[in-house]
Amino acid sequence: MHPALTVVSADLRRIFGARLQSLVAYGPADDPDGVHTLALVERLNFQDLAACAPRTSDWRRAGA
Repeated sequence: MHPALTVVSADLRRIFGARLQSLVAYGPADDPDGVHTLALVERLNFQDLAACAPRTSDWRRAGA
C-alpha cells in the first residue's frame, strides 16, 4: 500500500467517520505525481470541506 494512503485514510476517517463509504487508489504505482485517490462519502457539507482543506498540503507532500 502506498504510504500516502495511510495519511489520507486516517484523516478522512476522522473527518467523515461512518459516512466514509470507500477510499479508492488508482493509477500507476510509479507516477511521479503520487497516487490518485477518490473518496466516496454518504453526504458532504461545508464543514467537511473546511476540515479537509487544511489537510490537502499534507496529503500532497505524502504523495496523494
